[in-house]
Amino acid sequence: MKRFYQLRCSHAGRARVSAFALLLIAALGLACLDADPLDPNANEATVSVHLTYYSGAGLGRTGDASTAAGKSTVVDSLVITVYDVTPDVNTNEPAAFPIAATAVNPPSQDDATGTFYEANMRIDLSEERFYRVVARVVDPSGPGVLTGERTIDLVPGATSFVAMVMTAPGVPAPGTYDLAVVKSFARSGARGHEIPIVLTNADSIGGIEFEMKYDAAAVSSVTGIRVDPSSRLYVSDGTGGSRLIPTRVSTPSDSTLRVLTVDLSVDGDSLTAPLSVIEPGQDLLFFVVVDLASNLPALPDTFTMDLGGVFFSTPSGSTEVAVSTPHDDILIMTP
Repeated sequence: MKRFYQLRCSHAGRARVSAFALLLIAALGLACLDADPLDPNANEATVSVHLTYYSGAGLGRTGDASTAAGKSTVVDSLVITVYDVTPDVNTNEPAAFPIAATAVNPPSQDDATGTFYEANMRIDLSEERFYRVVARVVDPSGPGVLTGERTIDLVPGATSFVAMVMTAPGVPAPGTYDLAVVKSFARSGARGHEIPIVLTNADSIGGIEFEMKYDAAAVSSVTGIRVDPSSRLYVSDGTGGSRLIPTRVSTPSDSTLRVLTVDLSVDGDSLTAPLSVIEPGQDLLFFVVVDLASNLPALPDTFTMDLGGVFFSTPSGSTEVAVSTPHDDILIMTP
């Protein structure tokens, strides 16, 4: 609900107004002007969550890439809760913090890539705060409730587009490998927009290499890679902790981003050394972070992100496991 605030001034009787009182009233008036009291969004922010869910090996291709990648699927139940975790951004128990917003079974839409869910939630706030977005999914064929999380920061008047990708637990079918760009949404001119990349591998792998081609009319620049805390790129460091398998990103040229994920630190910086192992699975790998153009001719619009030249290395460093086929998904940009 939009709220409009108005400063009301009143006086009683015919009391003489002192110079100090006049100064005080003037100061209050300036404070109200700074707060923009008639702006309905001055003390609100919007969280726009777009969630896709993949059941089983829905994203996978066989080793010869002859089968089409699967589609995102419908869920039995979906609850998205936003917790205010400002006091402890790194908490492992977000449910212990106040609830800022909730969406129960938000509306879904279908297109060529499958089913996706969209929830738009308003949050009252007067200063920058940090929130944990928690999605709880019930898969009609899955084992109970599955949970996905994202941490975001919000400032008054802002809109945060949150891409969430959830996959059913378990190991993909033998011979199944894929790397996929997942649908995402953003406003034109957005900075730091995150495009999800999902990895499917039936066996342990030692590295990934791929290229992403994009339309320069839509993407003004690629700023880097952000690894989600849940990613399988975090591996054991042998002392009870974890370390991150590094991802190297080349400077985009000809609207092409080149990415290499491999860790040569296990036994020295050598191409012949054993590599850190990325265990089998199917889930979010990382986000490609981009800035979007603000001078698009028409909105809304749809742009294709071409993912190709995908190679998986075995833990020994060879490329016996390889998939090298283009994979197209879309980035939808709204006003």
